[in-house]
Amino acid sequence: MRQPRQVRARDGTRHPILATYVLIAGIGFPATLLLPAALVSSHDGVAVPVLLLVMATLRLAVLIYNGATPVLAGTLWMFVYITAAVVPIAQFHTGLFPMLDSPEYLIPAAILFLVTVVAYEIGRFLGSKTGTRPGQITVRLISIARLKWLTVLSVTAAAYYANSVGGIGVLMSSRRELRESIQMAGLSQPDSQVGSAIVMTAGTVPVFIALVLWIVHLRRSQSRSITGWLWLAVLVAVNLVVNNPLTSPRYWVITMFVTFIFTLPKLSARRFQWTLIAGVLGAIVAFPYLDYFRNAVEYRNPISFISIAEKISTKDFDQFIMTANGMSWIDGRGHTLGAQILGAIFFWVPRSVWPEKARDTGVEVGYSIGASNVNLSSPLPLEFWVDFGWVGAILAFLVVGYFSFRLDTRFSVTRNAVRSQIYVVDILIPLLAGYTFILMRGPLLQSMSRLAVMLAVCLFVMGSRVAVDGLGQVVEKIETCPETHASASNPRAHQATAGAAEKADRASTSERRLTTERHG
Repeated sequence: MRQPRQVRARDGTRHPILATYVLIAGIGFPATLLLPAALVSSHDGVAVPVLLLVMATLRLAVLIYNGATPVLAGTLWMFVYITAAVVPIAQFHTGLFPMLDSPEYLIPAAILFLVTVVAYEIGRFLGSKTGTRPGQITVRLISIARLKWLTVLSVTAAAYYANSVGGIGVLMSSRRELRESIQMAGLSQPDSQVGSAIVMTAGTVPVFIALVLWIVHLRRSQSRSITGWLWLAVLVAVNLVVNNPLTSPRYWVITMFVTFIFTLPKLSARRFQWTLIAGVLGAIVAFPYLDYFRNAVEYRNPISFISIAEKISTKDFDQFIMTANGMSWIDGRGHTLGAQILGAIFFWVPRSVWPEKARDTGVEVGYSIGASNVNLSSPLPLEFWVDFGWVGAILAFLVVGYFSFRLDTRFSVTRNAVRSQIYVVDILIPLLAGYTFILMRGPLLQSMSRLAVMLAVCLFVMGSRVAVDGLGQVVEKIETCPETHASASNPRAHQATAGAAEKADRASTSERRLTTERHG
């Protein structure tokens, strides 16, 4: 059996060559292809995106160099690199700013991204100083008995969702046909999307989480039963229908992909690094063309291949422009003082019960500029700024950064231990990492239904609370859950647990600090 200490030492290895390549390519390609024309433009706003380009590339290079796996920080900086740096520079390069209402707000919009990511990093620094303690940490195990119940309930919810929208044929058609079927079924009303959000979320999210957990369980378990393989086969078939890329929102497809990659056991630094690199390249080069499947076959236009700069300037990446439009909207009416976030928190309350509930920030901004399609983004920095101004946005990202570091550290400690149990953090942290793209894109209200179901599912499958050492091994059961977990009747697992206590005594305080501080 491979020793946990060996795995950890390997993952802590520095990767200077790959980090150097990322640094050169991350700054060099955009600077060579986009900056010359952007710098000669008459607008001074390009300076801040250039600064963000350098910051984001440096941060990603550092994450790759360290040989650690801070998945939350990695996905956030991927988003910043693409939407707050490369895309704005491309827009200045081409001179194309679709739906931009007030060009004078481009500089404040760029500055808002800048100050919030700086606040995020300060929050992570504070987390490294106050949130890291040597010794044991406590985690929750996944209850396999509850996972079986989740499987039954999630498959039932998926079947209800498929039946509600018109059957498997609709789910395998296109996003446009699915949306029309939802409207015809009465799940979506002009003034409220609560019904469609609840049915769609309940039919897609739990069944995906159940699939990932069964894969991890079968990978980790030392005794694989035929029942487990049957559950897995059913979940694969159901997910191919309700979570297929043809009708699923593209950002949800990204969430599922990232979650799956980061949840698989023994997440190595190499796998983490190449996920970041592939994610950036895929988002810039391939992501805009996935919109081809939005419409049914008879409504699809031929794919036109244009320059990458023009493609990302005019499609899909509206975060920079919508931030500028949102700041213009607020300057005309004043900050909403928490109304938008309250509407997001209570997303499940129908407008028939709460007529004054705030609409999506992206929708409000869309109406303010007279857009015909108001399904627009509202990045998370803008959401906090709309409610509470500059101070509120900065404080919010300080908090986000603080807890991001603590969660990244906990995931790093537990991810590679040789064990048969599944910890809740094994699925929760990768889910949040993948969902970072949706949360950062916004609108917040639109993204809350899936987030709430993710957290509810993780609570539902939660089992016993145990203490683990700095190597991620269970050393003590603190609180027993009535349901059995992955190693309940496994004598080898009990022997591994007993032996882990001796490993904990041998793990020095300085070694544990080194593992967590690499996530700063």
